[in-house]
Amino acid sequence: MNSTILGNNVSLGGLLGNSTNGSLSATGSCNWPPDNFTELTVEKNPTLYADLVFYPILLFICTVGNILNIAVLSTDVAKTTTNVYLICLAVSDLCVLWLYLPSYLIEANPKLQDNEALFKFHGFGKWWEETAIQFSDWTLIVFSLERLFAIAKPLQYRSRLTISRAVSIELAVVFLAALSTLQNMVDWYYFMANDDGVSKWSAIIPPSLRRWKEIQEQAEISITIGKWIALTVINITLIIIITRHNMTRKDLLSHYPAGFTAKAVAPSVHPAKRRSTHVLIGCSALYFVTQFPNVVYKILEVASRPPYCSYNFTPTTSQNARPIISIILLSNYSANFILYCLMWSKFRHQLHYLVCRTLESVTSRTNSTADTTPEAAQTGKDQPQASKMSPADDIASQLSRTTTVAAESPNVKVTNPGFNFAPI
Repeated sequence: MNSTILGNNVSLGGLLGNSTNGSLSATGSCNWPPDNFTELTVEKNPTLYADLVFYPILLFICTVGNILNIAVLSTDVAKTTTNVYLICLAVSDLCVLWLYLPSYLIEANPKLQDNEALFKFHGFGKWWEETAIQFSDWTLIVFSLERLFAIAKPLQYRSRLTISRAVSIELAVVFLAALSTLQNMVDWYYFMANDDGVSKWSAIIPPSLRRWKEIQEQAEISITIGKWIALTVINITLIIIITRHNMTRKDLLSHYPAGFTAKAVAPSVHPAKRRSTHVLIGCSALYFVTQFPNVVYKILEVASRPPYCSYNFTPTTSQNARPIISIILLSNYSANFILYCLMWSKFRHQLHYLVCRTLESVTSRTNSTADTTPEAAQTGKDQPQASKMSPADDIASQLSRTTTVAAESPNVKVTNPGFNFAPI
């Protein structure tokens, strides 16, 4: 096994692309001054502490938060397309954070780069990590487009926004995402099948796969920048349309007498749809902020390569920046639960109901188990049993209690002897 391939930032390709080798080759072709880049270690690159310290925190928040997201959204009785998109976001975000774990383990313990299991898993793990990233990002874009069409053209698109259609769209998105990131897995397992333990990567990989790798790297840079721009433009347009609708509604209301209600004059968007749109804008704002450093990173990579060669983005600078940018990116896939709790009252109420119901179920199960223990059974035998009452005596007892309660309560009027009494 050529363990030098499995270096410290092995899984970062899923987040920042395979920029290490590309940047090194680009440096020579642009005739930049040589850079004294050495092995990436904590001692020589203190920025790695950002990964080592913050990744476990983000992993915990992502795991707990997204499991709760899935539980709340999947048990919602009034499911809509919003539930479908947000559940897909939760699943993909879980995959992103957990598939980053091998990279974290190698950074924490460099000896693990010689681990056979990690070496074999790397190809599949990196492929599925990149697939999950693309799936999460494009789901957010699809969700934004749906909200845009639903608000801009409600009559034309309301009947088309069905759960089955949303599921079909998401299946198509995940398939295309997996297809677009297949290069890394093919590249890796071809290398494993032909590795002699001595030859370098470039000597083992054929020209066709090397060319595919170059195209993949260029596509990753273009797609990253394109997704960021597209999501920004869509949500700015969405905010403008919502603002115009609100202004038009207020203008219509100002021309009607005070007796007319706002709902009768200019019906607004359904409250549930409006809140889901606000949540979407919040998720998009989080994406915009956390992806911005990565977009700058990609632009500098492009500027350092031919034919531009306008900025010397050295390998040392690149590798020092990668851990910080990676943590900022991972925070985008971890904070959705916090965002929902802050911005979505319906989500908070459903979460509270789900937690209370779960606690009640656990408590009742615990009490039931305690009642079936031998000690509880023996205690029950020792206690005297209550005498059985006849049906007539039972009815008389209930009548007596009802009359007593009615007489003692100032808000109750007794009309006839019986079970029913009504407040005054």
